[in-house]
Amino acid sequence: MKRNSPFYLLVFCMVFLIFSTPFIALSQQTSIEKWAIEDAKRDVEAHINKPMWFAIGCLIPVFGLLGPYMYRPAVPTGRTIGKPAEYVAFYSDAYKSEMEKLQFQYALTGCVTGVAIQGCLLGFWIATVGAN
Repeated sequence: MKRNSPFYLLVFCMVFLIFSTPFIALSQQTSIEKWAIEDAKRDVEAHINKPMWFAIGCLIPVFGLLGPYMYRPAVPTGRTIGKPAEYVAFYSDAYKSEMEKLQFQYALTGCVTGVAIQGCLLGFWIATVGAN
């Protein structure tokens, strides 16, 4: 057989296709993951109740910071209808973790604001009582 025969060319092509298939599947999974995470972050921004978590942190400082970890919101199922199973799994995980993170951030902001206001009020009260 000759070295430059079409047989060797076909064997090379088949070997290339066999070994490149897992990389193609991996790149598709990564794109599904990015797509699901981006959709989840956008939906969390639209669904989060910022004033409520700020008020909880402001009015109930200790429990307000624990609330985001105890309260798990339901993932909206309307966004996952007709999507692949990998998309649903990535979307659910990203939605829950992003919602928890943002809830904690707003509760923490409310807690810091509430403590600062209470400190100012306490200082004002001490100043007025001490003046008498």
